Amino acid sequence: MSDPKPDRILAEESDNPWVKLILWAHEDSVRGTERWNGFIKYLVEERLDTDSAAFKSALPLSGEALEHAKNFFPNNADFKKDQLVITIENHIFSEELNFNGAIFAQPISFTNCRFKRSVNFYKANFERAARFSGSKFLETVDFGNAQFRVAALFERVTFCGKIIFYWSENESNLLANFRKAIFKK
Repeated sequence: MSDPKPDRILAEESDNPWVKLILWAHEDSVRGTERWNGFIKYLVEERLDTDSAAFKSALPLSGEALEHAKNFFPNNADFKKDQLVITIENHIFSEELNFNGAIFAQPISFTNCRFKRSVNFYKANFERAARFSGSKFLETVDFGNAQFRVAALFERVTFCGKIIFYWSENESNLLANFRKAIFKK
């Protein structure tokens, strides 16, 4: 019988433009989230109608950095028209990821991914659907003060390390489905 989970690919070997954008953003350990948010701000200005305060406070990318980030996507990508759903499936992320304060303006799917190091989504803003189904977090994952505008899916997610879901102001910020999730600690 075949393995029900497809083979995973190392993020560094991926052709997925969103994975390339994540790795590029995280090359700068100090301004990684600024790089991510700058590109998302560009997308919002090109095609999305939103009045979110998070987008207003995001800094734009410099022209050179924006052109570099756009080169991760196919030449025919029309950022004004295309539905840019962030789909990342079957990837292994070896390095720590810091999305502290990151903006996710369109749906994002980390399906069947493996995160070998800590992942920080503290104060991340998920404007649309977020799916983490089938993924495995081997170390700490922090969703403290994250904003989920649509219910997040954590079906069959395995949390091996510490997991943080904490809000200091409004406890109704977490809408999520944890069906068949495994919490090892």
